[in-house]
Amino acid sequence: MKRRFVNYITKLTTLALVIGFGGWSIWYAYRIYKYEETNNAQVELYITPISSRVMGYVSSIHCVENQKVHKGDTLLIIEDDEFKLALAKNEASLHRAIAELHIAEKKIASNQIEQKKYESQIAISKIKKENAEKEFQRVKNLLAKESVTQQHYDKIEAEYRLAQKNIDIATTQYNEALLRNEELISNAQVEQAKVNNCKSELERSRLDLTYTVICAPYDGRIGKIDIQEGQLMQQGQVLTFITNEAAGKWIVANVKETQLASYTVGKEVTVTIDAIPDTVFKGRVVSVSPATGTRYSMMPPNNATGNFVRITQRVPVRIELIELSEEVEDRLRGGMNAYVRSVK
Repeated sequence: MKRRFVNYITKLTTLALVIGFGGWSIWYAYRIYKYEETNNAQVELYITPISSRVMGYVSSIHCVENQKVHKGDTLLIIEDDEFKLALAKNEASLHRAIAELHIAEKKIASNQIEQKKYESQIAISKIKKENAEKEFQRVKNLLAKESVTQQHYDKIEAEYRLAQKNIDIATTQYNEALLRNEELISNAQVEQAKVNNCKSELERSRLDLTYTVICAPYDGRIGKIDIQEGQLMQQGQVLTFITNEAAGKWIVANVKETQLASYTVGKEVTVTIDAIPDTVFKGRVVSVSPATGTRYSMMPPNNATGNFVRITQRVPVRIELIELSEEVEDRLRGGMNAYVRSVK
């Protein structure tokens, strides 16, 4: 009796296993027939490194790891004493450059006055020369008639020659003033360039001073902090990382190249997150990568060399989660594994 019961249980168990395996096979075959699935998918979000734009010692840190922050919140302050000194020095340099520019401009104005004076002297000398020339011609004619003495003629001739010489001297002085004016203008341009350079340096100092206060670029959550108070921060050194909450979260599914026909742009898919297994999310294909994932690697494969092994490539597909509540989205973390299914 006992042996017959054991045989009955064995047959019943075997039948259940056969039915179960058959049902599972039918269900699995149905899934393969109707869906294209991949478990090579992760939750993605924008993560931005927060780095210093200037070098200096950390004065204080105003955030902690995993803290939620808002745009403009102060994250870190660098000691600003040296930057204030640099700002004061550049302000003094600018004042000095402006003063030197004013001196150069006054020299130009003074030289232009002298230039006008020489112009007047040339005009006066020309009038005197004309009068002296007329007097010289008159006396010369009188001398020919022996109506004047030779001594008087020599005096008038000397006055005529002097008038001519005065024109030459005034013209030379005027030309020298012109050349000196060009030189002074060039000097003023150099001083103007110094002023512009000092203004740039001053503006740079002001920017550097503002860079001593590092703020959150947008709403997000702080990641791991890699620096402590009193530590020397180098320019470009990363303080921490911040996630961009405003940009949201999405799924990147690395689907096989043979599955791409089922992941066209605009098609709706279903997504399951390993961390939230009881919830099935709706998603929509937003874009498909123009190249396979291996093409973006540091050393892309070169199939023209060596032995070729044919491997099915995977193409990144970006999927937007739709009808996602803020509460559920807040539970998602970058890098979480996901399972994506699309109807063929």
